[in-house]
Amino acid sequence: MGKSIKSNFILNFLNTVSVVLFPMLTFPYASRILLADGMGLVNFQKSIVDYVGMFVCLGIPTYAVREIARVRDDNKERGKTTIEILLLNIILMILGYLAIILLAINLKALQNDVQLFAILSLSILLMTIGCEWFYKGVEDFKYITIRGLIVKVLSIFFLFFFVKTKDDILVYAIYNVFGVMGGNIFNIVRLKKYINFKDLDFSNINVIKHLKPSINSFVLTLFFAIYITLNTMMLGFLSNNESVGYFTASTKITQIALAVVNSLGVVLLPRLSNLISSGRNEEFQEIAQKAFHFIVAISLPIVAGSMLLSPYIINIFCGPSYQPAIANLILISPVILIIGLSSFIGIQIFYPQGKERVVVICTIVGTVLNIVLNFFLIKKYAHNGAAISAVIGQLVILICLFIFGRNYHSLRFSRPMLIYIMGTIFMSIIIYFFLGISTKYYLTVPLAIAIGGIVYSSVLIMFKDPLLSSISSVLLKIIKR
Repeated sequence: MGKSIKSNFILNFLNTVSVVLFPMLTFPYASRILLADGMGLVNFQKSIVDYVGMFVCLGIPTYAVREIARVRDDNKERGKTTIEILLLNIILMILGYLAIILLAINLKALQNDVQLFAILSLSILLMTIGCEWFYKGVEDFKYITIRGLIVKVLSIFFLFFFVKTKDDILVYAIYNVFGVMGGNIFNIVRLKKYINFKDLDFSNINVIKHLKPSINSFVLTLFFAIYITLNTMMLGFLSNNESVGYFTASTKITQIALAVVNSLGVVLLPRLSNLISSGRNEEFQEIAQKAFHFIVAISLPIVAGSMLLSPYIINIFCGPSYQPAIANLILISPVILIIGLSSFIGIQIFYPQGKERVVVICTIVGTVLNIVLNFFLIKKYAHNGAAISAVIGQLVILICLFIFGRNYHSLRFSRPMLIYIMGTIFMSIIIYFFLGISTKYYLTVPLAIAIGGIVYSSVLIMFKDPLLSSISSVLLKIIKR
């Protein structure tokens, strides 16, 4: 049942590339049609739905990947575990929709656009029946990749054909839901390939036993909820839809970068969980250290590039009306590295070892600080205040994970880290001077990325970086096949 990490990474990387290209094709179009206030309205309401959805999931997506990975070779136990977790998720979904109804009735901010809120809330249903965690647990990344590509292509056509004016905000909401989660409908149907429902003994089904460990896993989802959902929601209440639109523009770009950074982690969670359950601790630590290097190596140049190219990126992605988002992107770019490391340590290192309590403590500290800072900074600096709060909150989480979790990991800052820092500095200097002489506006970003990539790679080659050598050898093997 298990596949190689290399093949899974390649498949998931293709999926990640589609995740990156998807908003690059759609967000510039949508942001120009709906403008900052329209995008802000959709994303403000979406942040509320996402928060309810987060409680509906209750950590199940992360917990379930680990549990399915542990029993993936036992057909009977795999089927039983899948049904138990799915039933738990359905019960939580019903409670979630009760919360959605209460919010729609009692929150004035939602009552003027209740249809929009109702459409966006469909994502909770699709998320529940999707069972994406099952396919990750059995490492069926081929299906995830192919299905994702098909749905994304269809949704792009839907957006361009049906969202034409600022008044098409409800149509954009439909696209927003089904473009991201429409493929989940196929997931539930395809389960029969893995599970023989006729052979299941429903009298032995125990849904409750998964509740407590799911709650323990729940806090892991806060990494991204704090960064995007919490800050977007607080911006909507403490500022205005326009500020939400600017914040959405910058966070959408950093989300694209984070998708690339976290592409390896998606593959590693089921594999690392399996290694821990098999008692192969040395192999676990070895893979973890290599992944740690990978995240730092890829994050540092992306952060620097995002900050240097922010005026060009915002103008190309969103248009000239989004100028206030430029400073926002500069301020929030460091979260690409910070969240990349903190989510890796929390989800890929501590979680497979059953050390969720460490993550809970660290995340609570960062969350409380983020909320407190928002009340002061959003009122004074609007979307820029939310960006500062997000960075500080995530940085505190990362520092706490290293301090409180030092007994549970052997991650260390070694010589390769210095190489990546040096490479990023040289790359940034070259890009800075290039921007001073570049005149062709729309060619600036791709040329800067190409030049920066060459400079950065050259530094790594010069200092014989082991990670780059490893990646090169893998690519050569693929080419020779």
